[in-house]
Amino acid sequence: MRLLIPFLGLLLLSRCQCKPDSCAQSICTADFRSIAVHLTDTAGQAFTPDAVETWLEGKLLQRSTSGNWDSSYTIADDGHLTQLQLNVNRDVQVKVIKGGVTRMEQAYILFADCCHVSKKSGPDTLVVP
Repeated sequence: MRLLIPFLGLLLLSRCQCKPDSCAQSICTADFRSIAVHLTDTAGQAFTPDAVETWLEGKLLQRSTSGNWDSSYTIADDGHLTQLQLNVNRDVQVKVIKGGVTRMEQAYILFADCCHVSKKSGPDTLVVP
């Protein structure tokens, strides 16, 4: 009987459906991170769109209608951790819209861990024609 109890314990642990990407044990910083893109026109001047949209699998993830002081627009932030899924590189499309027309579209790869979103690929600056 003494050998049976440890064996049953090991058997139960081996059948555990625990997810490796579980965030229960994560310790995160208190800062709220965002990913932004800087927009310029072909002359190098700040470009002001009507909106910058981030699309994930055909669904709108983020819409920014006002830029920061340096003409940068948020394309994703820590509020999107759930939608981006944990520990998976996600392809998103960023659209720059002016006058109801998509003036530019750019692919990015975003990543979300248990705490923060980060950019894996894509330019920091978009030159909008």
